[in-house]
Amino acid sequence: MTNMHSRGFSVVIPVLNEAGTIEGCLDSLLRATIADVNFEFLVVDGMSDDGTRDIVKGYSRKHSSIRLVHNEKQTTPTGFNKGFEVATNDIIVLMSGHARVTPDFFDHIRELFKERAPDADIVGSRVKPVADGYVQTSIAGALMSRFGAGSKRFQGYEGYVDTVSYGAYKREVIETVGKVNPELPRGQDYEYNKRARECGFTLYQSAESTTQYEPRSSFLSLFKQKFGNGQGKARIHQQDNSGPDCGLRFLTAGLGLSMLSLFIPGIFLALTVLPLIYILGIGATAVETVQSNEELSKLHAPGIMLTLSLIHIGYASGFVSGLLGAH
Repeated sequence: MTNMHSRGFSVVIPVLNEAGTIEGCLDSLLRATIADVNFEFLVVDGMSDDGTRDIVKGYSRKHSSIRLVHNEKQTTPTGFNKGFEVATNDIIVLMSGHARVTPDFFDHIRELFKERAPDADIVGSRVKPVADGYVQTSIAGALMSRFGAGSKRFQGYEGYVDTVSYGAYKREVIETVGKVNPELPRGQDYEYNKRARECGFTLYQSAESTTQYEPRSSFLSLFKQKFGNGQGKARIHQQDNSGPDCGLRFLTAGLGLSMLSLFIPGIFLALTVLPLIYILGIGATAVETVQSNEELSKLHAPGIMLTLSLIHIGYASGFVSGLLGAH
């Protein structure tokens, strides 16, 4: 990164084989640009072989603000770091190749930094899932529920937060915190924002600024995603020197409780009742989500319940797998 930077936005977009979504991403970003403001869109490609590179090259010939950057190591963290190295503007936005922004996206970022949260160093937007078909719509509904993503990013929350999605970072943050951890294929945004907080920087989420996100289109791919997220979070805890011991104690306690349940009827009864309580809880959540969202029908309730179960089981099993894999 250079110390000489322009006033404007540098958008870093790591991609790998996203020929089906990159056009929608770039089109939405171009529509959101502001007159008389400098923009550069850095598509950091992990050597795609599905036509993504040709699509980006076509856009760059028509729009001087779009640039293709090579990422030989092919991972998302190294993609972000490549973007950091070549970005020239004072605000750096981290974006995904399968996300789309609303036309007022950059206007909202500028307003947040200048007026609504002038003390914020990092601002993020609300994530709105967009879906097609029963399975993807059920997954989207579950992510928006209170037991879904486990994060305020899918909710209409406005205020200071611990982490943001698709964040806009003042260059001072990037220069102080440094690069994204290349050893974290998942959860690198959470870990990076954690380091930013430890450096004294403030994060703020807007309820009005919206980034559209297309969730997984199958239950199996969702489970694999959440399993990987759990593994990534375990690695983050391990680096804090607190996660492994805590996680293993929790696992040992769970195994011990299961063994005791063979001999103590009361504990056996509790372990029998707990799954029922869980099912009732996600069932009530599914009904509440359907009732509060006009895009969902009663038929989506079973799909939302299944999705919530897969999210929780996938994440928990991935987390335990991540902990045990380090020992």
